[in-house]
Amino acid sequence: MPDRDVRGECFAWAWKTQRKRGDVLVHGTVNDPWSAEAYQHAWLERDDRVYDWQSVVVGLGPGPKGWAKDRFYETYRPKNLVTYDYYEARAKAARFGHYGPW
Repeated sequence: MPDRDVRGECFAWAWKTQRKRGDVLVHGTVNDPWSAEAYQHAWLERDDRVYDWQSVVVGLGPGPKGWAKDRFYETYRPKNLVTYDYYEARAKAARFGHYGPW
């Protein structure tokens, strides 16, 4: 685990990493597979892969190759999903003045 509080880093990372074509930014509630604690999370979906800050940057998952989407959903059981294309995500950040959740 990281040696500092990293909650919320995923929202900025996902927003900044999202590409114009092919990336869907997702906000939702996930369940920690070890503690069952529910928390808000953000990630990118590209094709059948999921990329999130904890996996890609921190190394608490499969790393830069991302998760197989079905495996991520099986592991974290996300719910209350809201998806944004590139332009919707930019408009939301401009409107609210932060990277999410919106």
